[in-house]
Amino acid sequence: MKKNHLTISIIILVSLLLMVITSSIYADIDVNFSFQSDQWQQNGVYEVTVVLHNNDAQAVNLAAVQVDFNYESPRYKGVGDTAVVVTHDYLTGYSFAIATVDVSNDGYVRYQKGITSTGSPNYFTVGAGSDFPLATFRFRVAGDAQLGDSDFGFRFGVEVLKRLANDDTESVLGEHLSGTITVIPDTTPPNTYASPAGSVRKFGDATDIRLAETAVPAYDDLATIFCEVGTPTVGDPTGSSPSGSDGMIVDLPVNTEGAPGPIAVQLKYFGRDGHNNDESPVHVEDYTVDIIRPTISNQNRSPERVKLGEDVTVSVSDRK
Repeated sequence: MKKNHLTISIIILVSLLLMVITSSIYADIDVNFSFQSDQWQQNGVYEVTVVLHNNDAQAVNLAAVQVDFNYESPRYKGVGDTAVVVTHDYLTGYSFAIATVDVSNDGYVRYQKGITSTGSPNYFTVGAGSDFPLATFRFRVAGDAQLGDSDFGFRFGVEVLKRLANDDTESVLGEHLSGTITVIPDTTPPNTYASPAGSVRKFGDATDIRLAETAVPAYDDLATIFCEVGTPTVGDPTGSSPSGSDGMIVDLPVNTEGAPGPIAVQLKYFGRDGHNNDESPVHVEDYTVDIIRPTISNQNRSPERVKLGEDVTVSVSDRK
């Protein structure tokens, strides 16, 4: 599985509106994008959290926040080529006049929350010297993203407003943080599975096995699945073995009426992605296939006629 966060050079424009309803003067509010690593693989899936940081020595009460940023849509995709996914929204539980988290437009994200002036509390608090996460977004790096260093330069338009006693506002200093990331080649293999997995297959059970890439997380980078199937022990598949794409079907050998006994079947397979990364070790699934129902023949009853309550003896021999 791939365990990364966002991806290559994002051109991010962020405007921040913070309406402060406290009488204290504070230095500034930083806006940061938090992620675990600055080494991002092509086709990797990454999560990035938008975080406010209060640089003041005392807590600040905020009534509204707006964060808008653009990302290079050809480089960044939503997971599964859908819209960017919001995995968590931290600012909840208030009476909002405005509450928008919009990821529906390709290449653009808007996070906007404004708390009503009535009700209690009508603000959220960022503690002194503390961070306050707003939301976490999930992206995927394009498989053909350019390698090397990329400026992760957040170009912010930051505006912080302090609410005065007469309900007017005045601007207060706001700042942002930025950094640099390095795009590296995709070295993570796909993650495939068999459905149904190794098991006993009886009459009425499916004997066609589906091989596919795991649905979560949806990397969508599986190119080919290679497999071998037969009676044990089956050799490991190679790049020249029978193959197919995501969702390919493998038919298991089955027993027949001419040879009705259960048979052991072994399936081995691995996936290869578009950057020639192979799964290792090879997946192994062991099946017992017994889909022929038993048939009773040569029945002998003694006696042929009986009365209620009498014993009956029946002898049965297997049909060969």
